[in-house]
Amino acid sequence: MVIDCRLGVAPRPLARPQSLKTRRQRNGPIGGTLTARSQGVLRFGECGKARSSGSPQAALEPLPFKHLFEACTDMVRALRFYLFVACAALTGCGGGGGGLPKRINPPVASVQQLRALPDGRWELDLRLQNFSTVPMTFGTIEADLRIGETSAGPIFLQTDIEIAGQYADVVSTTLSPSAAAREAMAGAKGGEIPYRLVGSISASKPDKRFPFDHASRLAPVPGVPNTYR
Repeated sequence: MVIDCRLGVAPRPLARPQSLKTRRQRNGPIGGTLTARSQGVLRFGECGKARSSGSPQAALEPLPFKHLFEACTDMVRALRFYLFVACAALTGCGGGGGGLPKRINPPVASVQQLRALPDGRWELDLRLQNFSTVPMTFGTIEADLRIGETSAGPIFLQTDIEIAGQYADVVSTTLSPSAAAREAMAGAKGGEIPYRLVGSISASKPDKRFPFDHASRLAPVPGVPNTYR
């Protein structure tokens, strides 16, 4: 026993250090016992859970094999879907029967522009619309133009023009209108006026004549005198 002269009292006996064997018996192996849970692999997505819980014994389990198998299966299914879509798109764009089915629909002619010439004639721009899904070659357009309730006169135009499927083109011709039609056009006084184009369109490929009847309205073009669209 050692006497402390400063305090004048005898301190407690010094604790005898424990042996390594005693500590192992009391606390187990050095570093603690390795449990099956702590020997596992940290599961994906649970690292944040282990940190937030603050427990060193957080759930650290190995990733089950079935989860990996399911993920791979989903990827294969998605890849098959995208390959199917790509093949369908290529088939639609390619030849060999792909694309739109071949259908022959009646064409239609309409007045795209009417311009009154100084000599009294009318210059007509006719829009020829091919509603078929295949190219067609058109021969002649025979029609009667009516302004309001008045007949302006017959139209006969030789075209011989090929138009792709579901496309349109413009052909031009002139017409000597009747006096009543000119008066009807002048009576519009800068406003819209109804018109009607009734007739037929012949085609050589295929060899057929298509009747048509189209009605619409013409309005003056701003800044362009004597011109209607």
